[in-house]
Amino acid sequence: MDNWCEGCGFHTYPYEARIPISQGGGYPFKVFRSDKDIWDVIELLIAETKEINDGGKSFDIPSSVSQQLPHFSCMNIVLDKESQKAISQYLYCKEFGVAPFQGDYGMQPHRWINKVNIIKTAMAKREEREYKKAQAKAKPDIGGQNA
Repeated sequence: MDNWCEGCGFHTYPYEARIPISQGGGYPFKVFRSDKDIWDVIELLIAETKEINDGGKSFDIPSSVSQQLPHFSCMNIVLDKESQKAISQYLYCKEFGVAPFQGDYGMQPHRWINKVNIIKTAMAKREEREYKKAQAKAKPDIGGQNA
């Protein structure tokens, strides 16, 4: 799952980007000098999403972060290579109906079972978002405004 980026401009430090968090009535630019600067903004996004959710909303934190990430960082910088390998392994096993390790369920490593549950949940959320997006796009125009 490497090489998703096609030249976003956020590969080489230092670089400047507008952060997607309102501060002082605007969205300031920040100079990013390291991965830590990216993770600092991610922490702000998480805190902002939690605060919004405390106000009665129910935004998914990982989705909120991933949707904002391309505005200030390359996805390849923050993706964990081990996790991407686990996702690829999961997809391969699912597609071809093979167990990732020898033996039945009871012989699968506990860590793998945990990863599978996390991956399945994340993929289900993504599929639900895509489904809702497709439904919204396919809704008939009531009142003939787009006719």
